Order: sequence, then structure tokens, then C-alpha cells
Amino acid sequence: MISQLDYSEVKHANQIIHNLYNIDLPLHNRIINFLNEVIQLIYFDRATILFYYKDADEVYHKHSSVSLNWDKQADVVKQYDTYYCQFDDTLPVFDQASPIIFRSSTFFNQETRMKNVYWTDYLIPSNCIYSLEGNLQIKTHKIKGAFNFYRGEEKTDFSEKDVALMALLQPHLSNVLKYYGEEKDATSIFFMLENYNCVGIAMLDAFYEVIRSNSTYQSLIDSNQNSVSIINKINSLCNNLSSVKTFTGEGASIEYKFEDTPIFISVSRLLETASQGDAQYICLLYDLSYFITKTLDQTKEKYTLTAREFDILKAILKGKSNEEIASDLYLSLPTVKKYLTSIYSKMDIKNQKQIFEKLKLQET
Repeated sequence: MISQLDYSEVKHANQIIHNLYNIDLPLHNRIINFLNEVIQLIYFDRATILFYYKDADEVYHKHSSVSLNWDKQADVVKQYDTYYCQFDDTLPVFDQASPIIFRSSTFFNQETRMKNVYWTDYLIPSNCIYSLEGNLQIKTHKIKGAFNFYRGEEKTDFSEKDVALMALLQPHLSNVLKYYGEEKDATSIFFMLENYNCVGIAMLDAFYEVIRSNSTYQSLIDSNQNSVSIINKINSLCNNLSSVKTFTGEGASIEYKFEDTPIFISVSRLLETASQGDAQYICLLYDLSYFITKTLDQTKEKYTLTAREFDILKAILKGKSNEEIASDLYLSLPTVKKYLTSIYSKMDIKNQKQIFEKLKLQET
């Protein structure tokens, strides 16, 4: 198939391969760069490098991934993680030991595929109509890998030339990822957290400067009005850890929760024996507002609260009085109390304080 390619395409592919083996860059960065370079050679709307496994019941689960251009579909990606992965009809194909690359439009029987919820309820609504996909030869026993490039219905399908180009790149992508899951550095963690907009992760050097991070880490800092305080606290935690003595083979960690911003920080000092280059610390930033929102959404569904009851519940959790709730929602005080009675009944509680206990939240 290489005869289908012209000199410039082969040259471009060779440069992409060369960059994949640039050991001066962390593996995670090389894979991100790989996707950004491939899109210039093989156009796609979205792409994913997927790592998955099967449990004891032969059910498929996502282990981790790195993706490009899925940012606006973050909720869709989570649906794949929690549900659609088990119905992904490409995964049994990827399981084979030998390399395979295919275009889904010619590989699958479309009539049969229309009976699969992964296609009808996940890919079609996401406008991932055309795909170029293949497996990766991962040496880790339990984890398997694959790449997925997608185009929308308004685009044309991938060509045989696209298949030929990926056939050049596939063995090299497999080679740099062959020990994925067995690394002694934090690469696996970066892959696992890249798609989650509620957890930021960064590796810091001995001077507490960020060496690498996922996109969420910087976003959580930049979007917070207390960004300077967050950075100062991270530096302070690293400094505290630098003086902590630990037993051989053990690391050390420390945590901190702000009172005036929904950010939780966890900093760990890396083991001296770990192969991390200049990295000395790992910092995790948790967006607590995300987790609280998820808890509230689950509460609304669990107790079948109406939209208005839910508004009042959120106001209570913000510490507002009945009078303030009435004013904010343009309701009379008796109406607010009527809604509160309904909320108490549905949640099987007697007062506002028990709401916090029910949700396992700390009253402020």
C-alpha cells in the first residue's frame, strides 16, 4: 500500500515516527503531539488512544485514554466509560494478537450494527459516522490498546491512502506504548485523568516548578480567583514534604482543603528510586464543586425532587434563610415552607440540619 503514497506524505510520516521516539519528552506529551501531527496528515474530527481490559465475566471496561477534540463532549466520553464500553463492537476485533487496521464503514455489516446501542446511541449522536481504527500491541497482560479516528457525516469517509499511512505509523505507536501500564512513572495516571475536568494533575521539580500537567490542572488554577493562594499553598506543601523523613521505599504525602474555595489539594513526594527525571512531586487538584454538583444531581433523582424543590435545596446548602430563598425565587414565605415540608417528607427528615447529614456534607 505504500506505493499509493507520495514522497511528501512518506517524509511527513517519518517525521512523526521520529518524534514518537523523542525520549526527552514524557510519553504522555509524545502521544498528544502524535495526534496533533497525524491530523495534518490524515484529517479527523476527533481521535482517541484507548486502553481497555476485560473483567472475570468477559465484560469490557475502559482503563484509560488520551484524546483530541473531545473537550466539548466530556459528558459523552463519561457515558462511554460507564456504560457504552461494554457494547463497543470494535473491542473484540482489537483483541486479536496480530495488527489490524480497518475502516468501520467497510468492515461492519451496517444492518447488524444498527442493532448495537454503541453505534445507535453513542457514535451516531456524537456524529462519529466514519472511523479509521486499529489495535496496538501492548505487552501488559491485562491491558489492550487501540486508536480511533472519527469523521462526521458531513465529511467523506477515510480512504485507502489513510489506511496505508496508518499502517506506517501503527507499529511505531505500538512500540512506544508496549509497556503501558507497567511504567514506574506517573504516565498511566496522566492517561487516566486526561479526560476528566474535575481532577488536575501535575509533576513538579525540586523547585516546585511544573514539569508537565494535564489540561485540567492549569484550567483549575487559571479560572480560580484565588489562583495565587492555590499556587502558594502547593509550594508550601511541597516545602513541608521536602523536610519529611520517610522509611526506605516509602513516599510521603500531605493534603489541604481551602475554606473559601472548592479546591482540595493532595501533594506526594516521589520515591528517590523512582525513574521520574527531574520530577520530585505529584500534585492533584480536585474540583469539589463538581463532586458536590454530582451529589446534588443524584439526590434530585433519588428523592424525585421537582425543579422548584431542587432550587430550594441548593439555596439551603448555600446557607440561605427561608426569607432569602423567598426573595431570590420570588415566592411567598408560606410557599417556601410548603416546599420545605415536601422536601423533608421525600428525604425522610425533619429539619434543614438533617439535609447535611443525609448528604454527608459539612454544614457551613
